[in-house]
Amino acid sequence: MKNNMPKITVLMSVYNDEKYLQESIDSILNQTFKEFEFLIINDGSTDNSLSILKENAKKDPRIKLIINEQNIGLIASLNKGLQLASCDLVARMDSDDIAVSTRLEAQYQFMLQHPEVSVCGGAFIYQEEPNRINTYPETHSDIVISSLYDCSLAHPTIIYRKQDILSVGGYDKADLYAEDYGLWVNLIIAGKFKLHNLPVPLLYYRTHPNVERSQYKAIQKDTAERVGRKLLMYFGINVNKEDYSLLLDNDKKTVEQVVRCKRLLEKINQQFNAKEYRKELIQKK
Repeated sequence: MKNNMPKITVLMSVYNDEKYLQESIDSILNQTFKEFEFLIINDGSTDNSLSILKENAKKDPRIKLIINEQNIGLIASLNKGLQLASCDLVARMDSDDIAVSTRLEAQYQFMLQHPEVSVCGGAFIYQEEPNRINTYPETHSDIVISSLYDCSLAHPTIIYRKQDILSVGGYDKADLYAEDYGLWVNLIIAGKFKLHNLPVPLLYYRTHPNVERSQYKAIQKDTAERVGRKLLMYFGINVNKEDYSLLLDNDKKTVEQVVRCKRLLEKINQQFNAKEYRKELIQKK
């Protein structure tokens, strides 16, 4: 890298990911965009992760290694990283994924050309199913509408403006296993930040299909449902926990449950007119 100050901080938190860590690190170090600092927080790993990180830090001065003496969790580590980041543009990266080589370049250019955008994500490719691509709504209005039901930006594909994230308090520790969804909803509710997704894959995403994660998934589901209802309530739509959970559940439903879901969707559609919302956003520009 030239002697220029870095333009992006890449933020990664690591906990016991020795199997995939080197590949993930290499995908950042080999980016076509070179002017970044790589802030890696080792969150009390007990495997070989720290040794891998130290070896990489010796070889590449862009790596800034922070060591948590004990595990404090992803949310606390990311908030710590935000405070330590040298750049206002911060790109998230997970320690088991692989970034597409042009990812940082594409996102840096987009953020440079769109100063009104606070958060920019993109599509990703499933590592276990390389022919399968997951895409998200592109425009802010479509992201907001989609966020009524689900998280609509993929966390490990994200680049955001540090000061905008800090202005809403960073990641909320209450949003366990859905801290990204909680952050996007808080930005939407703040009313002055724009979100965007690029229509191209930025990452190869690992799902770990053979790892038992039922407890994690149950907590994540509860958190995500609470966050989704929070956004609905912001728009004046009061939905009880049971009905919202039923609406999002992919399991086969009884006739009575289908009728309940239909009524709930009609209620949401009546109180949240997507067409009018898009028009209102355009008028505010």
